[in-house]
Amino acid sequence: MSKQKGSSDDISQALFEISERVLCFHGPLIYEGKVLKIQSKDKEINYWIHYAGWSKSWDEWVPEKRVLKWTEDNLKKQSELKQALEDQAKGKKGIVKAVPTNKKKSLGSVGGDSSSGNLSTTDSRSSTPILDAKVATKVKASEPPKLEDESKKRKRNEFVEPEQTYETKQEVSIPLPDPLKTFLVDDWDFITRQKRLVNIPARHTVDSILSDYLKNVKENKPDDATTVEDLCTGIKEYFNVMVGNQLMYRYERQQMSDFEQKCKDENVEVPLMSSVYGASHLLRLFTKLGGCLAYTTMDTDAIEILCKCFDDFVKFLEANYKVYFSVDDYGAAPPEYQRKGKKPFPPQIVDAVA
Repeated sequence: MSKQKGSSDDISQALFEISERVLCFHGPLIYEGKVLKIQSKDKEINYWIHYAGWSKSWDEWVPEKRVLKWTEDNLKKQSELKQALEDQAKGKKGIVKAVPTNKKKSLGSVGGDSSSGNLSTTDSRSSTPILDAKVATKVKASEPPKLEDESKKRKRNEFVEPEQTYETKQEVSIPLPDPLKTFLVDDWDFITRQKRLVNIPARHTVDSILSDYLKNVKENKPDDATTVEDLCTGIKEYFNVMVGNQLMYRYERQQMSDFEQKCKDENVEVPLMSSVYGASHLLRLFTKLGGCLAYTTMDTDAIEILCKCFDDFVKFLEANYKVYFSVDDYGAAPPEYQRKGKKPFPPQIVDAVA
């Protein structure tokens, strides 16, 4: 990660060094980061920045004008901008999209209706490392927003995205092959009508499926291995954040609670759910990811590349359908469990795959 690109003469003019601790504008806010690479492109110095506390999937090339030295003055500026955003958000109508992801490690809290029986349709990206791209572009990266005089009438809050704009965003489509769609419908039927439960730990957990896919890519498309490794990390982290509130029907949520309680009773650390649940819940995730991607700050080209990666992974699942998907992965719920369960609502998942 310490590789430099471009003319050595240009790079020698860089203001920051590799491994240097810096502050970096990302939208209207300033984040702590670390310089991992330097490159010169079109006579402009760019730095590959890793944001402290965030997954490496948020790493990005940043132009020099967005990078600040780690100084007391700049740290004070960071605090002032954060406070300014919070102050301006109060009392303003709209939807504020400033909250921490990751794409991953720090995905943050995920919304979800814990009382509904269907899979929640609440946007899972309640936490992202920056404001929405459309909002972020309203603040020049090199010029932090200024606080206005309280005695003057404030202009419309630049940090708040109008609700109409928020609601009109289009979801990214992740098509599923017919066999996988059919399995999703069967999956709903097993859980909500037949009152079965998936057997846990699964025969093939989400972790093991992603590991198999990465191994397959390394053997057949070694040039794509690094990209796919990041993709698998992202899928796993999305899964672990979303599974409890977004990827379960009401009837099976008690099973997850019972499993976690059993671990605690036995003084065993509760594992990540990606090492417990398997293919059926992973497949449900792909009916949700499109809605999540609609609210990322990635540009069209980046989303297109990501969708191609998802498409390749979905094809891998289809090719290994008989390995990962089986009715034997469901078992009858015991009578005591059924007494705890509540009647599930109609399937949202059927609409998602229709």
